[in-house]
Amino acid sequence: MYLSKRAFGFAWGFFCGLALLSVTYLVLILDTQGATIEKLSIILKGYSVSWAGGLFGFLYGFIIGFGFGFCFALIYNFVINVIKKINLK
Repeated sequence: MYLSKRAFGFAWGFFCGLALLSVTYLVLILDTQGATIEKLSIILKGYSVSWAGGLFGFLYGFIIGFGFGFCFALIYNFVINVIKKINLK
């Protein structure tokens, strides 16, 4: 069974983006410090614990998650190909 690189990347991207958006908005709604999540602004330019920053977080989360999912599916498919070739000999 092969994984679709684009679909797996999209699924991971959407999940990671939604997770970062949710955590950012949860910190805003609960009116907590959010010092730990605020440190993401060092790595992710434009991100902050704000309503607009949550949207930047979704975008960054989607891009990072898509890259991870795409690479994971690529490596998975490669390993499956190698295993199939070994079993054919």
